[in-house]
Parts: sequence; structure tokens; C-alpha cells
Amino acid sequence: MAERPYLQREWPLEQQKDYIRKLPLWQSPITLEPLPGGIQNRNFVAQDGNTKYVVRVAGDLLNIGGVLSSTNAAVEVASACGVSPKLVYQEPVLSVVEWINGRNLTIEDFTRRETIAPVVDLIKRLQAASETVRWAMVYFDPFFQTRQSARMCAHLKARGHEAYMPLVTVLERLERHFGPFKPVLAHCDLAYVNTMLDVSGRYWLIDYDLAGLGPPEWDIAELAGYSYTSDEIDREFVRCYFGDGSEAEVERHVLRHRAYKITSLIRVIYLLLILDASCGVSAEELKASMGKNFENVGGDYLEFARTHYEFFRKEWARYGDTF
Repeated sequence: MAERPYLQREWPLEQQKDYIRKLPLWQSPITLEPLPGGIQNRNFVAQDGNTKYVVRVAGDLLNIGGVLSSTNAAVEVASACGVSPKLVYQEPVLSVVEWINGRNLTIEDFTRRETIAPVVDLIKRLQAASETVRWAMVYFDPFFQTRQSARMCAHLKARGHEAYMPLVTVLERLERHFGPFKPVLAHCDLAYVNTMLDVSGRYWLIDYDLAGLGPPEWDIAELAGYSYTSDEIDREFVRCYFGDGSEAEVERHVLRHRAYKITSLIRVIYLLLILDASCGVSAEELKASMGKNFENVGGDYLEFARTHYEFFRKEWARYGDTF
């Protein structure tokens, strides 16, 4: 039987590293160091002479809507339009991009108004490049996908899922505020850690595991949900995305932003339960990743879900009657 031509995600760690070291793009023997931070994939920093790269081995994310063709298409477009690091090599479950000398943004960064405009600009630039997508991409409807994730939780008998199943009923009240939309290239997993700031002051978007063609307003709302933003910051997101408008227009946009934000909180709760039930990342890798980028939300998937749920409860208590 012929040898498989590409790296396979089920290979042991050392076999993956050996394959990466033999990639044809390197100019000299490389060193590979683990890069904690993701909670689904395996990442490394590759040092090739004086140049660094990030090497990413994709995990199996089909249970939470991650489709490789969509991920790879989004990485290609985001690199080409300059909102993400330059893509230098790609195959089905493996990508290599230029390393960013900088840091992941934090929840605290999104308490400050000055952070919002440059990040929203990246989102709008990504959307403006939607027509350049070459490969097949999934269609992302937030309400359908959230209900589907709830069904997957039940199918997997995910730990603690029964307590969160009633949240599905909230979606009916939120969904009625939306109609048809023209799909754009959407990140669809825009946690604060998937935004970066380099040492020159330039912002970046990274990690397109769940990318798809979705609603234009989704990414700003999901970023707000992950960041547990205040009403003031929510309004800044809306202003930066839509610009100034009449009072009625602004309030309509704010209402829809909150509806998507609350939907994102529910969706991520289900995604975290699914990951807890099915993700192949080892306990040691998960602990390292959570400690690096998610220390404010708990030490594992279930604690992260509980943190998200507590913020959902506060948002729903404050704004639920408006829907």
C-alpha cells in the first residue's frame, strides 16, 4: 500500500513532529517548540535559522462544525488580504504561517474603547474579501448551528448537558429579529484570544477552525460575547461597524447585536460541552492552553461553560424582556 502523502491528525506526536521537520519549505534544520494557546489543535513554533513560523495541526472539529475545506479557504483569504499572518504552506490538516511577535488580546483589552475600532476594521476587511474565496465553505446560520450543537450534546451524552438544554427555547425569541442576509466570510469563533497585537501596534485575526459564510454582524457580537462586554462597549462595536445613524437605527442595531451576542453565549456553552465529550487534546495540553489564554474563565471546558452561562444569565436578566 502506498504511503499517505500528507500528515495525518491521528499520528502520534513524535511522528507529526518528524513529518514537520522534513517539510520542503525549510532552509535549514528547524527546532520545534510547543505553542500552548488553542484548545482544539496542536501548535508549534518552528525556528528556521533566524525566522520563526507557527505550525498548526488541525484537530477533528466536525462535531462542533469545523470543516477543513472551510478552514483552509478562510486562512488563504485572510492571509491574502492582510488581516492574518502570511500563509507559507498548507495541506489538509497542516498549515504554516509567519510568526507574529506580539500577544493575544485579553478580556481586559476589550474593556477599552480604543481596542474596538482596529479589530472591527479587520473584520470588515475580511468580509470585503469574501468574493475571493476559491474553495467550498460551509454556510453558517447561528440559530440552526446552535440548535444542532444542542442535539450533538445530547447525542454524545456530554457531561452536564441536561442543565443547559432549556437554553434552546431562548433562541426562538432571538431569531425572530433576523431575516435573510447576504453571507460574508465570517470567522465564526472570534474569541478574544483569536485577536493579536504585535510589537509594532498592528492588530491581527488568527485561527479559522470554524470559519464559514455567515451573517455580517455575527463576528462582532461573538467577540463581545466571549469578552463579556458592557453595554458601553457593545455600543462601540455597533458604532464602529455601522457608523453613525439616527437614534432609531442605532437602537435597532444594538438590539440585534445583543440578540446575536446572547446566541453566541448559548452556542459556545454547547460547543464546550461537545469538546469535553469528544476532543482528542490530552489533559496536559488542555491545561497548558487554558492556563495561557483562558485563565479568567476556568481550567477546563466545563468551567469555561459555567463561566459563559453565568454571563448569559446576567445578560438575559437585563435584556431578555426586550426580545
